[in-house]
Order: sequence, then C-alpha cells, then structure tokens
Amino acid sequence: MNARRKMLLVALVVAPLVGIGAACTFPDVSFAPAGGAEGGKIDGPVGEGGPGTGETGAVGANEDVDPTGAMMDATTAPETGQRIEAGPDGCCDCDNDGFKPDSGTCANLPSQDCDDLNPFVFPTHGFDQGKTWDSPHTPDFDWNCDGVRTKQYDYNQKCNDPNNCNGKSGFNDDPNCGETVVFNTCQYNPGVLGVALASCKVGSTVMATQGCK
Repeated sequence: MNARRKMLLVALVVAPLVGIGAACTFPDVSFAPAGGAEGGKIDGPVGEGGPGTGETGAVGANEDVDPTGAMMDATTAPETGQRIEAGPDGCCDCDNDGFKPDSGTCANLPSQDCDDLNPFVFPTHGFDQGKTWDSPHTPDFDWNCDGVRTKQYDYNQKCNDPNNCNGKSGFNDDPNCGETVVFNTCQYNPGVLGVALASCKVGSTVMATQGCK
C-alpha cells in the first residue's frame, strides 16, 4: 500500500470519529425559571426523566425519598397560625380535619390523628412544602402521621457518576423540609470512544423546594 492510499484510509477512519465527537457535545449549565418553590411539582422541562416530564427518573440510594414523589403535587402549610385552641371535653375532632385522636369519642370518624390541634397534620396528608413545624408529634414534618419523615425529591445529586447518570435528578445538597435550593438534572455524555470516556454532568438547574410527609 503506497503512502497516498494510507493517508486516504486514515482520513476515512478519523472523519466519522470527529463527527461523533461533535454530535456528543452538550450545552453548558443553564438556569431555568424557578419552579416548585410554591407548592406542587417542579415546573418546566428540567431534563430527561426528571420532574416536569411525567417521569420520576432514576432514584438514588436515599431510602427516605418516595420514588414517586417527583410526580406528586404538594401543599404548603402556613408559617404561623397552624395550631388551634383545645376544644371542650378532649374534643372529638378539634381541628376539623376529618380525623379524631385515639382518645376521641366520635364513632363515625377514623382515628389516629397524631395531632388533633393542628389541621395540617393528619393521616392522609400528602407532601407539604411548609418550612414551619408546629406540632409536638415526632418526627418533625411527618405531616401524614405515619411515624416516618418521607422526602419528595432525591438529594445529594452531584451528577458525577457516568454509570448512573441519564435521567438522574435531585437537589445538589440535602435541604431541610420546606427549604428552597438548587435542583440538578444530570446529562450523560458517551464520549468519542464509548464508555471508556463517558462522563456525567449537570445538564440543567432550577430552584425548587423539598416537600415532606
């Protein structure tokens, strides 16, 4: 094979790789309009498989996160005025949330209201993005009285693992219930030569609020 043929063969091999490299480049991090900061799902397109797309995306190792939480709406309890005054005779349903405490006397209402003086704390309460907890019940921010604090969105998501990247989304840090911080959606780059040079980075970012129940 003469030198001219060798050069032609190298050009044919290198050209597709350059095209692949160009096709696999991704945009820099962009800050989308804030969403989810006031009750509800995170709004807008925040990346493949993340909140706002109707999918939950891949869920991390955080066991206190509801894997379906990203698809759920959330309410927001007020910062003040949550508690009411005690009613007469120990009350049947003092806070009028439709549930009585175990000691309540109303036979026609379900029991197990863990705080009958706070109408925002009751067994069927979904996610709440309120940041004030005004109840003696523990753990705090257990709005649905099941004895466990469950978080709505994944957290500590740094987008730095190419083997667990595409569709991953979550808060950059671990915010408290009701706290509004940076929420990342990861983006996978397969690299020019495949998995060996694959990488994961933050593809888009919004400000969002952690809900709990």
